[in-house]
Amino acid sequence: MLPLLWLITDFAEVCGTYTGEKDDYVAEFKLYDDSVFQYTGIREFPFEVSEGTWNLIGDTVILTTLPCKDPDALNRYPVRTYKTFTNERFLFRKNALIPIDHNNRLVKSESLQKEK
Repeated sequence: MLPLLWLITDFAEVCGTYTGEKDDYVAEFKLYDDSVFQYTGIREFPFEVSEGTWNLIGDTVILTTLPCKDPDALNRYPVRTYKTFTNERFLFRKNALIPIDHNNRLVKSESLQKEK
């Protein structure tokens, strides 16, 4: 049996802001060098927010949401919801994040492009 070959991606290369849009939906992920991410998803209304940690394994970015720091703040903004990502996976390729499922298959969705 041949060993699995992992494409190792430089952690610093992945950091940055990624955006994508599909129909009336715009998503933005910010990946910081301290392994924290922030997410904003905007439809006309409501819009979603999230934050958590991200990890890089090979060429796969894995997002995991932290519990909402201030759930009462969400109630003050009724058009805002807190989205949960649990081991959400993206393949990193040429300054883009491409959604994949837990079996490493591409998800039929738009990729997110890194801003320059």
